[in-house]
Amino acid sequence: MPIYLMFLALVGVQIIRTSAFVSTNKFASSMEAMYSMKAVSENGQENHDLRFSSRRSFIYTNIPVITLATLFPFQSNAEMDEENAIFPTVLEVGEEESLQSAARNTESVSDETVQTIVYEENPPDESSKLVEVYFGCGSFFHVQHVFVQAERDILGRSDLELTARTGYAGGKAGSKNGKVCYRNSASISDFRSLGHAEVVSVKIPKKYYFDFATVYFQLFNRIGDREDQFVEEGEELRNLVGFPGGVTSEYFVSRLVAAAKESGERFGLSRGQGDDPDTRARAFVMDSVEFPFYIAEKYNQFHDGNDYGENYPFRYNNLADLLDKERVLGRSECPNFEPESKYDLEELNLL
Repeated sequence: MPIYLMFLALVGVQIIRTSAFVSTNKFASSMEAMYSMKAVSENGQENHDLRFSSRRSFIYTNIPVITLATLFPFQSNAEMDEENAIFPTVLEVGEEESLQSAARNTESVSDETVQTIVYEENPPDESSKLVEVYFGCGSFFHVQHVFVQAERDILGRSDLELTARTGYAGGKAGSKNGKVCYRNSASISDFRSLGHAEVVSVKIPKKYYFDFATVYFQLFNRIGDREDQFVEEGEELRNLVGFPGGVTSEYFVSRLVAAAKESGERFGLSRGQGDDPDTRARAFVMDSVEFPFYIAEKYNQFHDGNDYGENYPFRYNNLADLLDKERVLGRSECPNFEPESKYDLEELNLL
């Protein structure tokens, strides 16, 4: 063979060896870094058995891979980081577990970011949130019984899940000495003197307000009179409804009006100003934030009705004791009986 051909052959072999060394060096560096990362156990300690003793032994035991590396050079971690400084993570919308898992596997995503992403992809259903509303229509004894049955029928609630409570609302004065009480001989924190009416509060998912408003309008007859319209009268028995925002709440007002129309539009709705009069065929719409609900005494919860023979089953009357025992009845600062004299009130430190 001519000398110049031998020279060219040696030069070619050297070029191939050099290319192979560079490529395999990059490949070894990348793979070594990857295996080194995997060599760290979950408790943060390094497992040296998983590391390569030397790059040379690694290269010699991976001849086929090195051959491929010669033809298709690998990039080092540094080169990859430079080209992929920002890498998108593809996440499926609406799948919280996949979303959280992908976020945790990305070091650049913090826990706060995970929470934010989950909230944006899975916004809570506002209509399913519980909201406290109240309804007034004469004596609250009968009204409470009606709404307890509505909770069972519409929401399927058990005894311990019932939220209907008798109480007071609609007065400008609010409470007196931190109390709003049922009528008593000394008129101490008497709900009537504070401008309140008897109401029943219930906590329901927002989306069921139309259903409960429909139940409310069924308490009136075809001309808009309540059952005790001409038996018991007075501002403390007036018709009123309360929810957050009052007449400014488009959500509640639209459903209240729809329920009124479905009932036959037997009477009108007016903005409640507080201390409103007892008006036939009219209900006052109150902002429950401005005119909050004050729970009544235990002895006024789950009481028999005022009409002759309106006695409810013992199981119903016993709900007050049952819920109080479970500490879910609610607490009134007033005495749990109707004081009959000034002496009784002094004994109870209400004066």
